[in-house]
Amino acid sequence: MPADVTSVHADLLGAGSNFARGGEALGDVAVTPGQTLTVTVGQRGSSSWGVPAFGGGGAGAGQCTGWCGAGGGGMSALWAGTPNVAANALLVAGGAGGNGGRGSGWDAGDGGGLVGNTYSGGGGTQSAGGAAGVYPGACAAGSGSQFQGGNGAVGYHGGGGGGGGWYGGGGGACGPSADLWGNGGGGGSSYLGGPGVTNASTTTGANAENQDGVVKLQWVEPAAVPMVQPAAGLAALAAAGGVLVWQRRRTAVN
Repeated sequence: MPADVTSVHADLLGAGSNFARGGEALGDVAVTPGQTLTVTVGQRGSSSWGVPAFGGGGAGAGQCTGWCGAGGGGMSALWAGTPNVAANALLVAGGAGGNGGRGSGWDAGDGGGLVGNTYSGGGGTQSAGGAAGVYPGACAAGSGSQFQGGNGAVGYHGGGGGGGGWYGGGGGACGPSADLWGNGGGGGSSYLGGPGVTNASTTTGANAENQDGVVKLQWVEPAAVPMVQPAAGLAALAAAGGVLVWQRRRTAVN
């Protein structure tokens, strides 16, 4: 952070997937001049089967006979130090779950909110990962965990991966036969409770489908107040009851 900057406004969007949207988390963060913040910018869910997304997006199921599942989107996050350490988290925006293979399985849970949306895989919450999607007697996906979405279940048609987040969404169940489609993963949850965070809010599904995440930081850096001559100029300003303040706004996008 530049000298004299003590507050940063942060606006984060979690990554989307093929058919679901990442969430938004925003707030004002107290900082100290010269402090280093770390960002995670979520990667959109992968259409390449079995490939996870950066930011904790779970992998869609690979090695399927029919249609395989797509990956969940990664979280976007702001950290006061090393990433993926709970004590360092300031704000997190949850990523979207990935779609399952075939037909109506092409849907998934949106990320964001304090609880991510559930589809087949459960949405992440404030204290636990989303439950794994299960097709009874046939297949089970991976559960979500902190910062990580679960992987989709392998079957004839595969399940989608869960979205990354404060807690990741669960992976979607498989479709065990040609006429039963794979199912989508759950969305990851957002987090607003970092130290020094105020005026915070979160919105489910604020990003677009199939989009990478975004982290935007804005701050106001005070500028030195110049000397004003002649003295009559200051007298006139005081007489009018005015206050002269110069500010320079800078924006950084990662």
